[in-house]
Amino acid sequence: MSVYCDSNGGTAWNCMGDECAPHPLNPRTAARGFASAEHLPWRYDWVFELGEKATASPPAVPAS
Repeated sequence: MSVYCDSNGGTAWNCMGDECAPHPLNPRTAARGFASAEHLPWRYDWVFELGEKATASPPAVPAS
């Protein structure tokens, strides 16, 4: 079984283009809990909705 975790917007630390930094996530409104993943364009069995905004955290180990 595979589970995709999603938030109601906020920020995520990722690399886009030449910059690895916090980037904004699309704002949404979803209640906390599990939901069907049928609407996703990629293959997961379930979505776990956090029900709140995510906050970016930098990597534990700096990139070399």
